[in-house]
Amino acid sequence: MHQNAMSWWVKANEEVKSLQKEKNELVEKNLILEKVNQELEQKEKELEIEVEELSDEVQMEREEAEKALNTAMKWRKWQMTEVVEKRDAREKELLDQISMLERSLLNEQQKTSYWRSKNQELPALPKQQKENRIQKFKQLVSKVKDKTKEKFQTFIVQKNN
Repeated sequence: MHQNAMSWWVKANEEVKSLQKEKNELVEKNLILEKVNQELEQKEKELEIEVEELSDEVQMEREEAEKALNTAMKWRKWQMTEVVEKRDAREKELLDQISMLERSLLNEQQKTSYWRSKNQELPALPKQQKENRIQKFKQLVSKVKDKTKEKFQTFIVQKNN
């Protein structure tokens, strides 16, 4: 029995040593895991700080973009107002010209109806008189050319005969 007790004690001692070795390994693993856990917690804090900084940066960029957009919209609105005002001014100018031409036409129509009611010819305007004189002069020149050609041809025919 003694041998049995000894063998049991040796086995128990080996079992204790094995368990202690396993405990030591687990303690080391636990220390490693705690160290890794601390590193991960530190990294998490750093990432939280980075996220907060980036969030602030994004917020500032968003505000700048909104300001730029508002400025662009104001400028575009001003530009469109300017274009519309210029177009409206041009339209008013053209409408004024149309009104002036309509008044002028009405005035000419009144003069025409006055002369027609008098049953008289409209008086020739100086430009029309010049054109008429030029036309008459051209007709006279044409007649003189024609007569000269006829006389020359007659002269040639008589000379050849």
